[in-house]
Amino acid sequence: MTPGADRRHSPASAVSFDRIAGDYDRSRGGDVRGRDFADSLAEWLHPGLSVEVGVGTAIVAAALAARGRDVIGIDISAEMLARARSRLGSRIARADACRLPLAEGSVDNVYTVWVLQLVTDHERYFEEAARIIRAGGRVVNIAGRGHYPDDDDIARLVIPMHARLRADTDEGDQLVVAAANAGLVLVSKSLVGLHRFEISPNEEADRHERRELSIVWDLPSAMWANEVAPVIAALRALPEPDRRRRRRPRSEVTIFEKPHSATT
Repeated sequence: MTPGADRRHSPASAVSFDRIAGDYDRSRGGDVRGRDFADSLAEWLHPGLSVEVGVGTAIVAAALAARGRDVIGIDISAEMLARARSRLGSRIARADACRLPLAEGSVDNVYTVWVLQLVTDHERYFEEAARIIRAGGRVVNIAGRGHYPDDDDIARLVIPMHARLRADTDEGDQLVVAAANAGLVLVSKSLVGLHRFEISPNEEADRHERRELSIVWDLPSAMWANEVAPVIAALRALPEPDRRRRRRPRSEVTIFEKPHSATT
């Protein structure tokens, strides 16, 4: 979905994660997640220079760099970039996803990981991504919404609630349209299992109570009471609420390319 100017988003083009920078890695899977995502990204990206938009603490970018890939990171959050510096050094910049501080045709790949659901203007983002990549370059997006198996009792409670809070639409289809409008060509769109993790229903309830997820940061009290509080109670009422479940989400991955001109 391409969020408009509503209660969840500021007038900026993307949501800043300053408020949870100190706890981000722990709450999002840490080094294991970084390595898992980097393994797949290394296969999807062309050789050359890659830019991670919404680099956060650089946990994915650093894992890619450890595989010999040339990576720089962009993020709107100064607090997240302060932590990214320990992993990428000076190869970071603070900027908006829709105003990338890079020259036209200067990079080979642009990618995002769990970011575009927080960007308010997908059309402008893809225009910028298409501008900075070379002909034949790639734009790869790993969506921030997990698709879980039917036997995942946590997901059966949490995912519908998140969808209601977002007034959910098919984000993947909207990304394809926005990318096409920017002159990019769809290479593939698929659901891919990128990582696994373990969490108990009580731990998932705790995450929501601490408002670790951006979707619940600024909810009005009435919406919290109507939507989130009942799900927290239902999570704690599941059988064996302290037993960790091994969860196997799949992420929607879209890969686009910038076509070569007819004269090349």
